[in-house]
Amino acid sequence: MEWCRRLGYVDDERFARNWTEYRLLHSPSGRRRLEAELRQKGVDAHIVDRVLSELLPPEVEQRLCVEAAVGRARRLHREPPEVRRRRLSAFLARRGFDADAVRTALTQVDTDSDTD
Repeated sequence: MEWCRRLGYVDDERFARNWTEYRLLHSPSGRRRLEAELRQKGVDAHIVDRVLSELLPPEVEQRLCVEAAVGRARRLHREPPEVRRRRLSAFLARRGFDADAVRTALTQVDTDSDTD
C-alpha cells in the first residue's frame, strides 16, 4: 500500500477533488450532500473540509442552488404557488443545500415567476 501511495495511486485528496469537480459539473449538489458522499467513500473529514472549502465556497453553492431551483421550477410551473414552493424546498434540501441557500433561491424563483 505504501508503494502505491508513493507512486500517487492512492491519494484521497486528489480523489476527493476530482470526484467533487465531476459532481459539481454533472449533478450539482450542496455541501451537505457532497460531504456525506465523500465521507461514505472513506475520505477523511479534514480532507473533505479542505476540498469543499476550496471548490464550493458559499457564493458558488448559492449560485448552484438558484440554478437548480430555476430548473426544477420550470417543471412545476402549473402547480399552485404553495405546492411549487414546498416541492422546490424539498428538492433542494435533498440535493444537500442548506436552509439559507434554499430560502434565498426560493425568494429569487418566486420573484422571477412574478415577472413572467
